[in-house]
Amino acid sequence: MKQLNRKIVAALFLSFLTTVFIWAQESKTSFDVDGEQVNIGNLENEVKKLMKEVGIVGISLAVIDKGEEVYYNAFGKKTLEGKEEKINKETIFEACSLSKSYTVYAAYKMIDAGLLDLDKPLYKYLEYEPLKHDERYKKITARMVLSHNSGIENHKGKNDPDVLEIIANPEERFVYSGEGYTYLANVISKLVGMPIEEMMKSSVYEPLQLKRTFTTTVGEGNINYAKPHNVFGEVINKGRNKKPDLAGRIHSNAHDYAKLMTHLLVKKNLTKERLLNPATKMRNDRELFYGPGFEILYTKNDTLLIQGGNNNGFKGLACYSVNKDCGFVFFANSDRAELLGIAINKLTINSEIPEYYKGIIYTNQSPTKADEIFSLYRNKGAEETKKRLQEIFKKEKKIFTSNDIVDLVYHLKNKEYEIAKYIADEYTKSYPDPNLDFLYVRWLSK
Repeated sequence: MKQLNRKIVAALFLSFLTTVFIWAQESKTSFDVDGEQVNIGNLENEVKKLMKEVGIVGISLAVIDKGEEVYYNAFGKKTLEGKEEKINKETIFEACSLSKSYTVYAAYKMIDAGLLDLDKPLYKYLEYEPLKHDERYKKITARMVLSHNSGIENHKGKNDPDVLEIIANPEERFVYSGEGYTYLANVISKLVGMPIEEMMKSSVYEPLQLKRTFTTTVGEGNINYAKPHNVFGEVINKGRNKKPDLAGRIHSNAHDYAKLMTHLLVKKNLTKERLLNPATKMRNDRELFYGPGFEILYTKNDTLLIQGGNNNGFKGLACYSVNKDCGFVFFANSDRAELLGIAINKLTINSEIPEYYKGIIYTNQSPTKADEIFSLYRNKGAEETKKRLQEIFKKEKKIFTSNDIVDLVYHLKNKEYEIAKYIADEYTKSYPDPNLDFLYVRWLSK
């Protein structure tokens, strides 16, 4: 009886400590990143303002510093239809290509255990039927897959709908490949002798205590899930995956990903042999590489590791500063959330990520003039939007950029074709730009 009483007292005490810890975390008014203090109230007000201006339905945001999560919260709604249920800290999102980071961790666990060699051809672990038709697949290694220079196309069917193709010689050049990660996942599954879903749970989620991360949305994963939305705030009806897709459809939130970051990206875990080995140069005009698992950008003062995610209705971004030893991650259930990279960075770790976006053609970052037009369309409809556009093109100076025009035309073309064409016509009439000819060839060719 005494032993039972001790266990009860211990359990109650542990519960008390947990409650105190949660209360202390939630009552914090600021946190430090690289020695700089960030006011939580200001941060959250600015995030909410961004969400309203850009048109973001919900977001999950976390910040790490010196190997610890120093901030986590979630804002907005799971959906704008029906009850408009609010997002909370337990809500999960489609992790998009940030899913690959979980696969990277699983791969390095196999490497540490001596079960996987980065430079041994994968076919020696597992002959892979989808690629057997091309002898070059016997050259593909785990390092090539992780660094996206295996030559395997991103998705089967991009060229031949029935064949998974190798579109470049292995190790020849950068070819982003989700299918390569799928092959690697199957190799790891065989090495541990478990189905992929069970392997990820036992090798990654449970050891790291990722309580809100799921390989599929079967069972538990369906609980507290954010719905995807397009740029107009409309729910996108897409099925949730019931089969593993470690390249793009793991389901998680920023809190769990932040835990993963602390195990993969903090300084003590970075070695030249691993994540800072730039195996593949992505562009010839800048120091941007794809190392084993993450993009690597070398700036004048820092080294950044970056992983972006872009699925229909979901977006995500993780950025880690090697020199500052800090990072942030966010997941969102809105197509326009890809515009938030620079703004979230400025509010949190203040790294040199703006350098990453320089020179990326037709990629907008908030604030943009297009934000106003999308907001007007969402709230007032097509007629008011067209009136405002007429005012802009009649009276105001060049307030749109070519990036704004591409953004607007791309998203409006299928919903409001006449408005999309009007935007393209008026802009190119006043500011001729041969680089925008593709708008008519690809999107406005009715």
